[in-house]
Amino acid sequence: MYQSGMTSKTPTERLLERILLFCERVQLQESSFGFAAVRDPKLVRRLKEGQSLSLDRAARIEEFMTTYQPRRRRVGGGDNKLSEAS
Repeated sequence: MYQSGMTSKTPTERLLERILLFCERVQLQESSFGFAAVRDPKLVRRLKEGQSLSLDRAARIEEFMTTYQPRRRRVGGGDNKLSEAS
């Protein structure tokens, strides 16, 4: 099971830490992150419970975090102003 502050972390635990920091930095919910990265809204919960990942899935997650750009949405009553989605 995931425990913050452990001295010897597995690659999955290190990836989980990066995911949690990423979600906090870009203000993305954990379930939204999992769905957007690998179509699995329960991804972060499963990682916290100690589930491991395949190398392919871990690579897809890393690529998502590297290439992520927030969606933009329209604001106001139909004008052309755009704003970062929060």
